[in-house]
Amino acid sequence: MFSQIMFSRKRYWAIHSSALKGGRVSKIFDHHLIEGIPLISKQELNTALKSPMKKVVEKEVEGLKKFGLIISPFEFILLLSKYKARVIIDKDKIEKRLKIRNIKYIDISQILSILRRNYSRGEKIRARIVYKNIGYTDDCTKVIVQDGTFNEDDIVECWTTQILDSPSTRTLFCKMSRGNG
Repeated sequence: MFSQIMFSRKRYWAIHSSALKGGRVSKIFDHHLIEGIPLISKQELNTALKSPMKKVVEKEVEGLKKFGLIISPFEFILLLSKYKARVIIDKDKIEKRLKIRNIKYIDISQILSILRRNYSRGEKIRARIVYKNIGYTDDCTKVIVQDGTFNEDDIVECWTTQILDSPSTRTLFCKMSRGNG
């Protein structure tokens, strides 16, 4: 069992499996966008590792090891209740469940919006592929390459054809060849 002194004065961030699958959580801590200690429940980790994004999750966990801890589900629940840890998520589906239980959370996209730069249609960009035709730019903007399937970790150069923007997220739709879109 862990020591209560260890968890006394710091802010803790419980990492939900949805945030691990996106491959962007470690950037938050690398860039010091939030301060505190990321915590990953063994149960959440196992859930994330069963997804098609297994390699992305493994890299995320490796990147987070220098900042945080992997803990048992019991310790995870204790932190959520007693120490008021906040949850980092990456999808809207879980929001309702957290609100019902009165658990505070933050969407990873809202944090990373600080890093976003402006893109224009027809601009050439580079993205790291995380799954099939989905990738992210260096500033964590989501990219969907419309004409291809790639290997994980491929770096692709493509041209933006459409930009879908909302207050919390930005998605770039791209093609490998330059065209009018």
